[in-house]
Amino acid sequence: MLLPLVANAAKVTLPTPPPSQFADSEAATNGVVCAVGPGHNRFRLSIELDAATNNCVLVEFGVDANDNGTLEREEVEFVVGWDCGEWVYRDSVAGVSESAASPPGRRSLDWVLSFNPDKSPKSLLATDGSTAVFQGPAPMTFFNLAWDTVRVVRRGAGTVDESACCRAFAAPSRIILM
Repeated sequence: MLLPLVANAAKVTLPTPPPSQFADSEAATNGVVCAVGPGHNRFRLSIELDAATNNCVLVEFGVDANDNGTLEREEVEFVVGWDCGEWVYRDSVAGVSESAASPPGRRSLDWVLSFNPDKSPKSLLATDGSTAVFQGPAPMTFFNLAWDTVRVVRRGAGTVDESACCRAFAAPSRIILM
């Protein structure tokens, strides 16, 4: 007997920024962070866009400290996304950042963060299609359970046609043969 067990995943589709008034201006929208609750051992963020060397789509995480429903610049703790020709992440808590160049076109980043039992980040694997972009051990500041707000920011010229969603997984998928 074959029993497929599918991972229990909580999915949140992140809001798309409204159209910009000007071709090269910034547009942003705020949303709620995908909750990583008891039993969750992976956090996945997927970003897809028409990438160019003159546009950017960033997903920013933090705590809305002043409780106004908007993630202000000073409240942003972590950023991941596309920035003018390269995939980037910026960890403002630890003061580190990294980038990886990628060709323009329809691009997608699949950012998967695994957790230790105490919910501290364990490892990171981020891919663009089948190409590894970022990978290795994940510093403690790569995820904070207190984050309550996520902001999606779009800048630059041209059509971006972006989408972003995040998921928290309770367990890896398994197939059990009986």
